[in-house]
Amino acid sequence: MRRPVAGTGFWVGSFRAVPPGCPLPLMPLPLLPSPSARPGTSFRCVVLAYVLARLDGSDSLPLPRRDLQAAFNRSGGTGVSTHLKGLRVDGWLALERRTVGREAHVYRRGRLLDADPVLRDAWEAIAEGLWGSEGLLTRFLGSPAFGYGCVGENRLLCLSAVTRSATPVTSVELADYLRVFMTDRTVRSCVADLRRDGLVGSDGDGLVAAVGWEETLESLVAHLPSGDARKAKVARRISEERTVYAEAVRLGWITPEERRSLRKLPCVRCGGRSNEIEHFPPQKFNRFDHPLLLWAICTPCNWHYSGFIRSLRRPDPPESIELVVAHGVDPGDLLRSSTEVGLRRFYAAADNGDLDAALEAIQRCWALWLRLNESQPLPKERLPGTRRPRSSRTLRNHGAALPKSRLPY
Repeated sequence: MRRPVAGTGFWVGSFRAVPPGCPLPLMPLPLLPSPSARPGTSFRCVVLAYVLARLDGSDSLPLPRRDLQAAFNRSGGTGVSTHLKGLRVDGWLALERRTVGREAHVYRRGRLLDADPVLRDAWEAIAEGLWGSEGLLTRFLGSPAFGYGCVGENRLLCLSAVTRSATPVTSVELADYLRVFMTDRTVRSCVADLRRDGLVGSDGDGLVAAVGWEETLESLVAHLPSGDARKAKVARRISEERTVYAEAVRLGWITPEERRSLRKLPCVRCGGRSNEIEHFPPQKFNRFDHPLLLWAICTPCNWHYSGFIRSLRRPDPPESIELVVAHGVDPGDLLRSSTEVGLRRFYAAADNGDLDAALEAIQRCWALWLRLNESQPLPKERLPGTRRPRSSRTLRNHGAALPKSRLPY
């Protein structure tokens, strides 16, 4: 019979070995401390433990969001990102380095764990108890059963504890053991669901694993839309997203992280708070997603010019121009200066309703962009050995430059 070790929050007992079809030796039940604090939801507790287990004593860990999405069968990457952000904001994790190109975010332990060695040790033990070689959830990592609307992390925790116990376990014992993750009421609800699905039963002394529970779980996951079907869909989506992202990185297009940073800058037109992105040349003429062709802009200013842009005819791409870039001059600086002037000329033409002048401003910058990308994609980073221009070019009577509305170069 399992019993709590006084004053520690640890449990001692035995469980069944996890590989299906293998002998069932008696081994200690994974130790789960009772920490003084925890993240707000059971899923964030599980994710925190997973990240700590992946850290495995290291100071930092590159962790692609899509890896977590696949591991926990989550259809939306935004939801996973929200949970990771919540763990950062609350101090459980910290971001050591943001994504750069194809390199993922790098995480480390947050201020809560750094400031409290006892709390850190407790969560390191929980990480081992969940994701170590004999962890409660190790065998389910990557399983479709983790999916929201499928079995889920709470029921998997209950299922694993019951099926690995060498003796029957009562609901009270189970709730006490898993208290760090869920309430007594949640445990009772999970047990009722597991009984209904034929995964656990009782022998009079407590809960026991149902005969053939593994096959039952496999069948359940195969037939639920949130199980195998979602897992396959998530895998396809992740593969497609990574292909698109790799191509965007190769071409130097703006990344989602850079896009969020750009929207925080002041509006290029009025200097107010922005929430959209201005493309110049406009996207109507081509896909201009390179950071050197983008500015922050507010919704009212963007709408103010959208009708004028729609009224412009779409000409053929401009012919190649002759261009010689002097030694020591960065092509990106040349493009930034030219588009800065071109955008102001475009705004002036739009304010005057001059379609021809607006198209001329667009064509000039479009031609320069095509010429600089003829041999290879224009990089986002400054070329080594080039010098920065002394000042931004300005256009008389067309307003002051707003370099703070662009990402730094």
